[in-house]
Amino acid sequence: MADVLAPAALPYVQMVDWRPLCLEARPSLFLVLFTPLRGKRKETKRLMDQAGTKSAQEKRVLRKLKWLAETGLASHIDARYLYVLTCAHIIDHLFHAVHSPIQADKVNELFRVQVTCHHAERAFIEGGRVGDRAYAPATVCGIDCASDLMLLRVDLGALPLRFNDDGQMEACPHPHPIPHFSPHHVPAAAQLMLLSWPEFRPCTLATGLYCMQRFLPDMSTNPVGYDLFLLEAYMGSQGGSSGGPLFDSFRRVKGILHGGSGGPHSHFIPSRLILPFIQAYAVPPKPPAPAPSADDKPGPPPGPGDRKRGPPKDDKSGGSKRRLSSGSQGMSSKSAAAAEPEVLSSHWKMACSSSSA
Repeated sequence: MADVLAPAALPYVQMVDWRPLCLEARPSLFLVLFTPLRGKRKETKRLMDQAGTKSAQEKRVLRKLKWLAETGLASHIDARYLYVLTCAHIIDHLFHAVHSPIQADKVNELFRVQVTCHHAERAFIEGGRVGDRAYAPATVCGIDCASDLMLLRVDLGALPLRFNDDGQMEACPHPHPIPHFSPHHVPAAAQLMLLSWPEFRPCTLATGLYCMQRFLPDMSTNPVGYDLFLLEAYMGSQGGSSGGPLFDSFRRVKGILHGGSGGPHSHFIPSRLILPFIQAYAVPPKPPAPAPSADDKPGPPPGPGDRKRGPPKDDKSGGSKRRLSSGSQGMSSKSAAAAEPEVLSSHWKMACSSSSA
């Protein structure tokens, strides 16, 4: 006999088949490699001591590492460059987010940064793992220590599929799609998928449910001084997976992996923080300053018979004109900079406008 007082059964929810999305999103993943430069060990040690985020034992281990690796995600592309998003904490032994943040130029000075794509890894495996992996040089073009975000710029013409026997590079001919970043709220218990590239292992996925949002400074450990809200999901993660995208069932990126708890939970940087970061730093490098021409070279020094000439004493307009002219030039240069066309696509404009809304 049925129990009339028993509560009604919960609605049935079908499990998501993540396999199509996994295959679709793999070309957007990158393995990011940071190799410390030998001639910069003293500067590295100085920054480690200044940051004060690691114990003496951790510092000794870090100084012996030959490389550091994590996951990267294609986040923007223009006519010449591809921009790869990853996490800044791969070098969190060199900065404190509040007291001593590090700048992108300093990171480029201390490390050789390289990336390899899924297509190159597949060619490496199909070739019997003979020789070395094919890497492309990358440049750190943006870093936000407080939000644990880093952006790399890669020249599309230097992104290899493989290197031939004679050392010639074969450029990767395959696309690296830019996924859709969604800044909107994640509903409770939503099904999610983490796609990542653990250290020198095949791309892997983990699935789970969204739990809650947490403020990192309120958590038990935050030695680096991060200042951000994190999405918490009930799924595990592996070393080297940091920077991997968190997808929902609509193929939207809700965040990237900040780290795991050592247990069944992982934490993610939300897309609402990622979108303005990409918009700020996904720009091509500035062209080099032109070399001075012969006309710009100073003339011979004045002779002893030369007499300094200036405006008449009653002419009070010369200096004012020069000051006004220099001021107006400064304004026009600012206006020119403001009038430069945006390099981001309409997709980012729409996403950022929806984020601010």
